[in-house]
Amino acid sequence: MRTAVGLGVLGLGAVALAFWGLMSAPPSDAPAPDPMAGLLAQEAPGRPGLAPGWSLDLPADHGAHPDAPSELWHLSAHLEGPDGVPLGVQFNLARLALAAPADPGATPDWMARDLFRGHVILADPARGVMAEERLARAMAGVAGADGDGLRLDGWSLRFAPEAWVLEAGTGDTQIALTLTPARPALAADAEGAPFHGYAFTRMTAQGHLRNGGAELPVRGTAWFEHAWGALPIPGGGAAVVSDRLQLQLDDGTDLSLVRSRRADGGGRATLEGFAIDAAGDVRAIDPETAQVAVTQHWDGAGRRWPVGWSVTLDGLALEVTPVIDAQAHDFMAPLWSGLVRAEGRRDGQPVQGHATLTLDAEGLE
Repeated sequence: MRTAVGLGVLGLGAVALAFWGLMSAPPSDAPAPDPMAGLLAQEAPGRPGLAPGWSLDLPADHGAHPDAPSELWHLSAHLEGPDGVPLGVQFNLARLALAAPADPGATPDWMARDLFRGHVILADPARGVMAEERLARAMAGVAGADGDGLRLDGWSLRFAPEAWVLEAGTGDTQIALTLTPARPALAADAEGAPFHGYAFTRMTAQGHLRNGGAELPVRGTAWFEHAWGALPIPGGGAAVVSDRLQLQLDDGTDLSLVRSRRADGGGRATLEGFAIDAAGDVRAIDPETAQVAVTQHWDGAGRRWPVGWSVTLDGLALEVTPVIDAQAHDFMAPLWSGLVRAEGRRDGQPVQGHATLTLDAEGLE
């Protein structure tokens, strides 16, 4: 296990806060905030919160942490079929504590006090983008999370000792992947931070994509992360929102970049994050020298999305472009999230790879 330090912690923390649009303020022209916001507990009364002196304990920490008011799991896979065509897979799950009832005495003891919200995204240049969002109260066999795995209404990610297994999909398209960590877990453990978490930034992935009666073998890499604590909830009115790039290069580098900006569109965006080199060494991104410039927009779903980035940092220069332009999703918290390719040079040598880019809808016109 490795522990993220300095800005590396901040980068992983911003990941936790940015995912799911949980930092998003409701659009100014929206008739109401996220309809779930009123159901959720801001501070989870009756739950003791995060215990001091935490250290990562796997597989137990894969599961839910009921003392925390909110929790996020995210898996993204960058795959290829036999013909070399790139494929993107995302599986996301959030556990959100429900607000206490006005009359606790009238509430049965067995009533679930957590809501699980998840989505699956499949990006296939041949078939387009397929996505689905699901909601369920915590219930045995339906929605839940423990050290053995995650479950939501037929979707699952199982944490077996030898390898993990993802089974998910939407409609007639289903994905089954076997995942094996290729690097130790990176723990985010900053003193005083309102969350705990960890990431496996590189995993090997192989399996198959089924569509109707056809089955396509796929293989590639994946990225998994999990955070829990006092994470913002939908409709919370945050003034700052974040865009996120999870990048895996063919030279063994893993890169997490979080671009934070004001929800009202003003000011200048800031950068934070971390990089892990082929040897496994973790380095914080220097926000004074790292640069991200928007090079391409896609107009769709009522917004102008910054889907192309030029990234420069520490001898690395990359052009990031979408594999498919139309990867916006009309979830409860709208976002653009999908597969992108990266090409460029590190110290004069060519590098390339694939990534997952997630853009928050707020502040975009």
